[in-house]
Amino acid sequence: YLVMLMDTLNFGIVFPLMPSIAKDFGATPSTVGLMATSYSLCQMIATPLLGRLSDRCGRRFVLVWSLAGTTLSSFGTGAVWNFPLLVLARCVNGISGATPGVVSAYIADVTTSEERSIYMSYSQAANSIGIIIGPALGGVFARQGFSFACYASGILSAL
Repeated sequence: YLVMLMDTLNFGIVFPLMPSIAKDFGATPSTVGLMATSYSLCQMIATPLLGRLSDRCGRRFVLVWSLAGTTLSSFGTGAVWNFPLLVLARCVNGISGATPGVVSAYIADVTTSEERSIYMSYSQAANSIGIIIGPALGGVFARQGFSFACYASGILSAL
């Protein structure tokens, strides 16, 4: 559940930072939209790939490495100095955040058919909590600047 929570929390933290991103990187509304889209596009492309990888290498292996990727890409996002690198960092973050299918498969692997629905709903609750709390944290972190928010996101992912 924590992987799901961290992925959506990390995703949501960025949204209140959009004005700061536009200002700090001299980005237009269209390019900021491209940056926001890049995360979800890369996540969509990577989801079936991570699913296949988890079939071969194991669910835990993929989840641990995905969480590490989310942590590192959050720190990388905070350290970028130009807009193309920012888009690249968000793409890496989207790829490592492509875990919902793996989380669902893991739950299916470790639960009985009677337990499965309740644990699947816990997973969706973790997803919703991240979507709710992420933008709120981003708003608080934005006061300290874009890089601070990204580093804080990385620290939260590392926990």
